[in-house]
Amino acid sequence: ARSLPGATRMKWPCCPSAASPSDVPLDWDSLSSTELEIVSGVRSCLGDAVFETVQTDVLICFVRGCAHEADWLGTACTRLLAAIAWRAELSADEAIASPPPGRPEFERLYEAGPVGFDADGRPIILERLGKLPVATLLTQYDERDLDAHVVYAMEAARALCRQASHRRGRRIYRAVFIVDMLGLGLQHGHSRAMRLVERLTSYYPEMLAQLHIVN
Repeated sequence: ARSLPGATRMKWPCCPSAASPSDVPLDWDSLSSTELEIVSGVRSCLGDAVFETVQTDVLICFVRGCAHEADWLGTACTRLLAAIAWRAELSADEAIASPPPGRPEFERLYEAGPVGFDADGRPIILERLGKLPVATLLTQYDERDLDAHVVYAMEAARALCRQASHRRGRRIYRAVFIVDMLGLGLQHGHSRAMRLVERLTSYYPEMLAQLHIVN
C-alpha cells in the first residue's frame, strides 16, 4: 500500500520473535514441513469430523498465528477450539448472508470499509476510529451485539481476501488496515471496547498484513 502523509507504517508479523521480516511466511507461501506437522497435530486434537469443518484460511491463521508460542501445537489447538465454539455461537459462517440487526446504524456510527487493494493484491480497509462515538455505541449495543457486528466486518474482510486469492491465483488471507485516529480520546480506551479488541485478536489472528495509522 502507498504510505499516507502523516501516517505511521507498521507491520505485525505472525511471529513476534522472528528476527526479520524474511522469517515471516507470506500468505501465499506453501506450508513448511514444521507447519504441516502442526496441522497434522491439530487434526488429531480436533478429530477428523471437526477438523474437516474448519476453512483452510482459518486453519492457517491459527497455525501461523501461534508459531511464536512455546507450546505451538497446544496453543493452536486450544485457541482454535475456542474460536470454533465462538463462531458457532455467533453463526459466523452465515454472517455475510444475514447481517446483524441495526447494521446501517452501526455503520453510520463506525465508518469503515474497503478502499482498494495493495500491490500484492491484499484488500485495504480504512477505519475512522477517531470519529467513533464510543459512548453512543456502547449504549446502543451490548457485548453480544458488538460481537455480531465485529464478526460481520471480519467475515466481509475474509470474503475480500478470498476474492483477491481467486483474482491473483494465490492464497491471500491478510489485509492492510488504515486507521484514522483523528479525534481519538480517552473514551476509546473504555474497558468494553478493549475486551472487544481482545476477542477480535483472539478469534481472527493473522489477518493483519500492515497497519497504517493516520494521526
